[in-house]
Amino acid sequence: MQIREIARFAAAGLSLVCASVASQTSEGARPPADIAALVAQDAELNAAYRAAEKASAGDAATELRAAQRKWIQARNELCGLTTREAAARDWPANLQGAKADCVMRVTQVRLAALRQHRPVASLQGFTDHDKLLPIQEYTFPIGKSTGKWYAEIEVNRDVLVRQGDKRLHLGLDNVDGFYALSGDARLQPEGQTEVFGLAVDLDAHQLYWRSSLEAAGRGVPLNQGTKPYALKVKSDRDLEFLLSRGQVRINPGQRPFKYAIPAGYLPWHAPKDRDEPVRWIVPAYERVAGKDRPALANGYWDWLMGRDASQNPTSDRTGALCSLQQGPDTWYLAGAAEADRIERRCTVPFGRQIVVPVMAVFLSFDTLEMCKANEKLASLSPYTLHNTFMELDGQRFDRVQDYAASVWSCAEHVAAGKLVTRHVLWLGMWVPLHPLPRGEHVITFGGRFNALNLDRRVTYRVVVE
Repeated sequence: MQIREIARFAAAGLSLVCASVASQTSEGARPPADIAALVAQDAELNAAYRAAEKASAGDAATELRAAQRKWIQARNELCGLTTREAAARDWPANLQGAKADCVMRVTQVRLAALRQHRPVASLQGFTDHDKLLPIQEYTFPIGKSTGKWYAEIEVNRDVLVRQGDKRLHLGLDNVDGFYALSGDARLQPEGQTEVFGLAVDLDAHQLYWRSSLEAAGRGVPLNQGTKPYALKVKSDRDLEFLLSRGQVRINPGQRPFKYAIPAGYLPWHAPKDRDEPVRWIVPAYERVAGKDRPALANGYWDWLMGRDASQNPTSDRTGALCSLQQGPDTWYLAGAAEADRIERRCTVPFGRQIVVPVMAVFLSFDTLEMCKANEKLASLSPYTLHNTFMELDGQRFDRVQDYAASVWSCAEHVAAGKLVTRHVLWLGMWVPLHPLPRGEHVITFGGRFNALNLDRRVTYRVVVE
């Protein structure tokens, strides 16, 4: 098959190039969900819910029941189930085609959330409309710079059409460029879930792709940049609902692949165990304690500045100030006030959600004119913050631009009811985590901000108890 360029555009310095197929793959298509599998899965769901309910009490049990009811309503809406279909006693046995496939996929996501349920932790994973953030692009946070890697992106066409999405792009991004397939133009007939296989050869700088409708091709050249590549999906419409329900899903190797991995390639990311660091990061489309990304960042600045300067946690080199003025739901780690390698120790109560300030830059100016002269710097976030990273128990995350927030129009900043400064810009990336398991965890973050010649590296040894 010849490589076909479907579209090319330039926006904010990013180019769109439509790519071609993965080489050396085999068909091996996944069979559709059958009646027995649906009935068995429904039994698993009921058992998982009863176990989570038994482990909960009081308000947590009430919230769990409410979340389950909302999820059932959302499942029915998403998969097009009528009231009669969903209320029938043996309803899974009566589903066919697109509805059966949709229910199977949505329930897989819900099962994982219920099995990870911790009664004292927040109900992350039980995502409803009021807990979602509108996003139009999503990036898997582990990047790659060398090697040969394989991943798949799954799309439920039936749900995509019902939601009204007209353009869906999926592919590879390295901040400077987005190499994308126009997924909506390459989907199977209505009612089918399409799986796109991506083989990325970063040593030869080639991207290959395949689907059930298009076979292997020669590939598309990739730029030889210094920034890590990441898997990405992007749409003209909001994606958060489809992502949270598993209807558009990146599979880097956390689940079995549909197609055989090409010879010489490895899964993009194959977890070593079930409870591993990737699962601890809150997806960029979920709120944390009811807050979106700007509100989470504002909370960080208020936490830092709503106190005497001598107690600013960014100047703390040991972690002695770690627990001061933390809130009931979130627990902020602190960046660094110096260009140095800092290591702190911190004890965090079990059930709190840690927020990691991967890079946080607060710019205060004497005059409004000086402030306005630097507005462009903040407005280019997250593209100015690409040399940043976070490591969690040895796993490196170097594509966390989805968590960027900034104030790029000069404004006042008030903390603890007091005016801190009149002419402020700030930018950064704040990555929230699900409540961590008990025990010790090592979190390292930082990087380089070239525009201001800032270099930071902070390590926390966090004990959750």
